[in-house]
Parts: sequence; C-alpha cells; structure tokens
Amino acid sequence: DLEYDFKKPDGSNVRLRVFEKLVYDELGRFNGGLGICTDITAQFESKQELIESEERLQNLIGNIPDIIFTYSNDGVVLDAHIGDQKFLKNVSGSFLGQSLFDLVPAQQKEQTQFSFNLARKTEQIQTVDLSIGDRYESQYFEVRFFPLDANHMMSIAKDITSQRIWEKGLVEAMNSADQASRAKSEFLANMSHEIRTPMNGLLGIIDLLDQTQLDSEQQQYLEIIKNSGNSLLSIIKDILDYSKIEAGKIELNTHVFCPADELNKQVQIFYGLAQKKGVILETSFDPRTQELMEGDVEKINQVILNLVGNAVKFTSKDGIVAVRLEMETISGDINFLRCTIRDSGIGIPAEEIPRLTDPFYQVESSSSRSYQGSGLGLAIAKKVVELMGGELTISSELGKGSVFKFSVILKKATEKDPILPSSEKHIRTSWNGMSTEFPARILLAEDNDLNLQLMTLMLGQLGYEFELARNGQEAVEHVRRQEFDIILMDVQMPVLNGLQAAIEIRKLGKKGEVFIIGLSANVFDEDHKKALDAGMDSYLNKPIRLNTLAEKIRDYSLKLSSK
Repeated sequence: DLEYDFKKPDGSNVRLRVFEKLVYDELGRFNGGLGICTDITAQFESKQELIESEERLQNLIGNIPDIIFTYSNDGVVLDAHIGDQKFLKNVSGSFLGQSLFDLVPAQQKEQTQFSFNLARKTEQIQTVDLSIGDRYESQYFEVRFFPLDANHMMSIAKDITSQRIWEKGLVEAMNSADQASRAKSEFLANMSHEIRTPMNGLLGIIDLLDQTQLDSEQQQYLEIIKNSGNSLLSIIKDILDYSKIEAGKIELNTHVFCPADELNKQVQIFYGLAQKKGVILETSFDPRTQELMEGDVEKINQVILNLVGNAVKFTSKDGIVAVRLEMETISGDINFLRCTIRDSGIGIPAEEIPRLTDPFYQVESSSSRSYQGSGLGLAIAKKVVELMGGELTISSELGKGSVFKFSVILKKATEKDPILPSSEKHIRTSWNGMSTEFPARILLAEDNDLNLQLMTLMLGQLGYEFELARNGQEAVEHVRRQEFDIILMDVQMPVLNGLQAAIEIRKLGKKGEVFIIGLSANVFDEDHKKALDAGMDSYLNKPIRLNTLAEKIRDYSLKLSSK
C-alpha cells in the first residue's frame, strides 16, 4: 500500500494510491502480482489543505497570549493552553483532570459556577472577573465562558492586571481631586466668613452713615468708600460663585417672567453710566420675548448684567452698545432665548478670544491696566449659560468692537402673571423709624462684639429696641421666659450654635412659633438649606445691609397680618 506522485504524458501531475498483492508458490518462488492503482488527487489535496489549516490554527493558538481551557460539561479540565503568563507558566499539566471550581479562589467559586452554567444553558458568552494570587501579589483575569459543542465548554482568560492597576490609580487620582476640591471649598467658605465678618461692620456703618446729614464733600467721600466696599464684595461673590459652579453645587430656581421686561430692567441700571460716558445704549426685541416664560431669571439677569456692563465699560464716547433679544421655538413649549450684545468698543485680539472665558484671565493683565475686575465674570457667565442648556459665543475685531451672544432654554409659562424672585422686589430708600409702621418684639442672638455694635446701630436707626443673647443657650432661655416676634440668630455662636438653638426653640410649643432669621457669613447653598432644616424662617448673608434687614422685618409683619 503506497502513494506517490505520477507525471502523466500530457505533463499534468496526479497523486496515485497503489494496493499491490505479490503471489508466491509453495516453494516461495515469485509467481506474479496483482495490484489496483487509484487516482486520489482530490482527496490528497483536501487532506493537505486540512493539515495546513490545522497548522495555522495551532500557530494562532500558540501565539495567543490569553489562557484557553477546554472542559467537560461538568467543569472538568480536559485541555489547556497557557500563553506567556509569568504567573501561570509551566503549570498547565497540573490542571488536567481537575474541576474548574476547585481551582478558583473559594470566595469566587459561586460566581464562577453561576457564569459557567449560565453559558452552558443559554449558549451565550458569560464573563467573570477572577483574582488569583495572595495578599502580596495578585493577577486579575477577565474569563469568558462559552459552549464549544454539545459535550464541551471552553474559556478564554485575558490578563487585565495592568488595567486594574491603572483603574486603581485613576480612582485614587479622582479621590485626591475630590479631596482637593472639598479642601478648596472649605477654604473658600472659611475665607468668605473671615472677610465678610469685618465687611459686615464696614458696609453696615456706611449704610447708617448714608442716612445721616452730610455736606457735599462728605457725601463724595462716603460714595467712594461705598463703591470700594461694593466692589470688594462683588469680587468675593464672583470667587464663591465660580467655586460653587465648579463643585456642582449651584442650582436653578425657576420663576415665571417676561424676558423683554427683565432685559429692560437690567439695561436701565447702566443708562446713567452710559450717559456719563457719552455712550448710546439701545435695546430691541423680538415680539415673542414679551410672552411669559419659565426659567431662572436671576441667573439670566446675572449674565445680562455682566455682558452689558462689560460692553459699556469697554466702549468710549460716541460709541454704541446695542442689545437684541430673540425667541426661537425648539419643540412644543420649549424655546431658545437668544441675546446679542454688540458694542463699538476697543475690541479684542483674535488670539485672546479663546481664553476670555478662562477663570481669572484678563486681556490686559498688567499692574497698570485701565479696566479693573476679577477676571471671573465671563467664566461664570459661560458656566451659567451652559447650565441652562445654552452656549456663549464671542466674536471681535480689534479697534472695531465685539459681539457677545448667549442662548438659554426656556419653557413657555402656564401662569398668567410673572412670579418675581426676591431680588426683584421693591426696595425703599429710607427705613428710618419703621418700627411705628411695623412693630416687633426682637431678640438678637450675637456673640461678636463688632457685629453686636453694628446691629445695635442698625436696629436703633430702624427704631427697634431688643433683648440680647450672647450664645444659643441664652437665646433658648430668653424664649422660655418671654415672648418674641422675631429672633435675629447668628449661626456661629458658642455653647449652642444658631442651628442648634433654632431646633431647641421649635420644641417649645407656642412660644417656639417665632420668626427666626439666621445671620451668617457662610454663603453656600447648603448653609441656607441647613438653616431652613433647623427650623429657621429666613436667612441673611453677611455683610448685612440696612435695607435688607428692614425688608426681612417687614416680611414678618406682612406674614403676620396675612394670617
């Protein structure tokens, strides 16, 4: 029985298989032979292709760095291919004949068995992550189970140790970033409190002094002090606003408002400055902007004030600042409010525009720059606009002016009348002696001597007498002994702080039903929430202004009269 290649007379090659029978007589002499010759070219070529295919498959498997196991349907290891894995190298022989579920760590046995059986049952790939090693060194594998045929299962395990190390480093980096962010927020909160406490005295005294009789020169000096204090307060507010946005702690408060009316109110603030500089300030509206919408009008106004203020500031005499408001329907009641602020000011170099919305960045950053500011206004405006689903774009040409555009998403309102935020309420210019119009029995809980001195002057200006508690515990005792209408409660006090005192006062039944106004230099939203959760009715940020304090007392009186 043999095979050989045969070249035919026509030059073609065939593969032949010969069966030869040799015949001998009884004496062992050769009598002849009988043979059959068959052309097996097709079978031979198929066999060679199969051999080559198996070699290719074996080469492929041999170069796969992953670990391949074959099992019986019960999980017994029948075959194993170990790639170049330093931890598992040269141990493949010990796996054969063992149960997979005895090889994996005990704490991962149940999970592995579940995935193996589920892959067998559903005939779909099931994945499980395994950790193999000890407390000093471990390897991590992503193992995929799937049926090979009716009687066999297979797994492919990929070493993901380096990926896990990278993920662990990423998690640690994220945790470090979170800790840094929290530390920064705590620093800013403390900084705010420390700066706002002396500013409370400074601006409060300015408000009181403004209510007295002053000659023109004194009034001029006072105006300079007031503007400087307000500028400093504005810078602190910008820093805290940006910090809150970065930390994701800023929230949208929806009100019903008329966009066109709100724009007019904000632009009117700059008419005096524009007239003084000789700048023409004009507005125009799409008729649809006079419809009522729902959105955070305070934050929209904040953006408008920033952009219009910048435009007026950077536009010189005989220049123009034009503000255009338009509305575009997106779908149903959802609309895009678009605002364009165009000026003929100094313009911005093209290379500077991409960096304008970076925090603390200013085009003119020298110590002698002409235009002052914190460099946070545009950064805050951009973040606020994006928070409301829109975008802020800037285009400019040096010496010819700039165009700032922003859009926000608004919903068409169902109410007939606008609901104004507290910042839009009417403010009286003089509250002197308001106690006759709005009488109230007041308890002041304050431990800081400077703040106490200021509050004494403010309440005296308004015409109110008051009882004093120097800590939270004294405040609770005062309420137990006598009745009050209003408690002005400092949040940070010894013995019991203002929050703890408010909680105790609310437990006093009828006497505890007093109007509590929290006073604090902490300005984050969570501080306000903590005050309300503790039972306070309202909250005032330091520095406390005379008008704001008077309004809070008036709010109590109006609330009482409405009962």
